[in-house]
Amino acid sequence: MKRNAAKEMLNKTSTLLLLSLVLLLVQCSNLIGKAKEKKVELTPTSDTAMETYRTTGKLIVQKSFETLSGQLLQAIKTGGVPHALQYCNLKAYPLTDSLSEAYQVDIKRVTLKPRNAANQADPFEKSLINTFEKLAVNNLAGVNMVVRDNEGLPVFASPIVVGKLCLQCHGEKGKVIADTDLKVIERLYPDDQATGYREGDLRGIWRIRFQETQ
Repeated sequence: MKRNAAKEMLNKTSTLLLLSLVLLLVQCSNLIGKAKEKKVELTPTSDTAMETYRTTGKLIVQKSFETLSGQLLQAIKTGGVPHALQYCNLKAYPLTDSLSEAYQVDIKRVTLKPRNAANQADPFEKSLINTFEKLAVNNLAGVNMVVRDNEGLPVFASPIVVGKLCLQCHGEKGKVIADTDLKVIERLYPDDQATGYREGDLRGIWRIRFQETQ
């Protein structure tokens, strides 16, 4: 009798343990399912928003580039490279500020080798430039990225690639840059680092920082 009672008690205990295990597995399965469902709901919204910033960023860079390059070409036609250098020294940065105000964003042209100290890349911008430098592509002109900065704000970045016309002011000293133009550069920018480039080199980036309004 005692053996039968002990055996019955053992069977009941085993059954309770099995039921508890089943209930635990069901609860865990429900929690995992809810977590997966939540992740699926959030991801598409974020991706769509970032693509909107990419589209807007590309448009702003295009318009800004057209405005700035158009003014530079006009300056060259008016008084040659020296006149264009004077224009950059006095007008380029205010022009970028006015474009920032017009588009309600923060527009900057930044580089690791600045001519104007105001264009020196900060650590975050440096990481963007380094990323572009590491991309193994033949033509960076069509490449861009959208990321979030240290404050969580969306940032659009696209490369500034050295063109043939740029070499008159940013090419190699003694080879491409005329001596008279080099003297103007040294007078206007005594701490200049922005020479020695070749056509197709990465000069820096356009950095467009958005406020969270889109």
